[in-house]
Amino acid sequence: MGHPLDIAEAADCDVGGLPKWQTAVTRLLAAASVLEPEEISLEAAAGRVLAAPVIAPRNRPARDLSAMDGYAIAGSPPEPGAELAVIGHAWAGRPFAGRLAAGQAVRITTGAPMPSGAERVIVDEAVSVEGSLVRVTRPSGEKRHVRPIGSDFRAGDVLVAAAARLTPPALMAAAAAEASRVLARREPRLAILAVGDELARDERCGDDAIPDSASPGIGALAQAWGAWVVRRRRCGDDANDLATAVRELLAGCDVLAVIGGASGSERDLTRAAAGEAGAGPLFAGVSIKPGKPAWAASTGARLVVGLPGNPVAALVAARLLLVPALVKMAGGDPSATLAWRRGPTTAALAATGERETLILAEASGGSVTPLDRQESASHAQLARLTALIRRLPASPPEAAGEIVDYLEL
Repeated sequence: MGHPLDIAEAADCDVGGLPKWQTAVTRLLAAASVLEPEEISLEAAAGRVLAAPVIAPRNRPARDLSAMDGYAIAGSPPEPGAELAVIGHAWAGRPFAGRLAAGQAVRITTGAPMPSGAERVIVDEAVSVEGSLVRVTRPSGEKRHVRPIGSDFRAGDVLVAAAARLTPPALMAAAAAEASRVLARREPRLAILAVGDELARDERCGDDAIPDSASPGIGALAQAWGAWVVRRRRCGDDANDLATAVRELLAGCDVLAVIGGASGSERDLTRAAAGEAGAGPLFAGVSIKPGKPAWAASTGARLVVGLPGNPVAALVAARLLLVPALVKMAGGDPSATLAWRRGPTTAALAATGERETLILAEASGGSVTPLDRQESASHAQLARLTALIRRLPASPPEAAGEIVDYLEL
């Protein structure tokens, strides 16, 4: 089981002039607003967070129903050898119209309404059939094999609470309450801006260009946590172009993720571009490894989250910082996104420095295996990456088999 992080943990503590990532998350969440609700069809609501509960309009079942295939009868259970005259049938959705009397039976299937006068169902295994007669062949017991009216839920019951996420089971419950439309929180609209002269303008790369590998991963991560990626754009290291791109993208989204241009050199211009667009800084740099250059700003109800250009560092920073903000905006519980698990590491871990370190790992069967390569720009083993091992600052070496905290992606 995961244990949710107390996001306020160490919220006032900085390391080496940079905030801890918990501090950064706290600042982001303070700037993030829960989005307004919208009425949408149930089919379109998967994964959304409800803004109003789903309430049952009627009892379900609305009538007593058969719980088994067999024969509906009146009165107490018949003794073996008793014969009953079959006077009709009742199928699911097609009830028997008449009334049962003693000595009579109606053929009935699972889910069919019980006929008027019927008190129980004798299951198929307890009878033999001879034309229009059924003979009881063994004791049927006291069990009625009936689903009584309202035994599932009753009119006025809350089947899906407000603030609940519409998981597949919750969708089924809402559909059972005849909710063809629900009031749910709007999905955060995310725009992604990948920055750098080195990024190829299309899928073909020359020797001096590299593919934009971070944008697809960050977009998929955001979508997995409830965001809607509305635009993707690439931009070179030009101050005017960047300012224009940030301003245009911010106008059509709730959150802008800027990948690259974050390290602070003379070619890293993204924070200045956000400032020109009216975004006030929340933090500039975070005391984590990888992911130190991450930054954030806000303008009104919109957020700008700056991620490092190295793809692994961008993914780590996005998982720790961007995901909780998106979940809060969508109406969910951001602390639940940071539910750390505990399990043994299958390989030794080195000592760490002054920053909190996130070790790339593969989780399987309750244990975690560090990847062989931990470089921020390495792609070779990313397909195996499913978890991040948390190592606090100045941690001593750990032997294989020691219990560690890890976060699933």
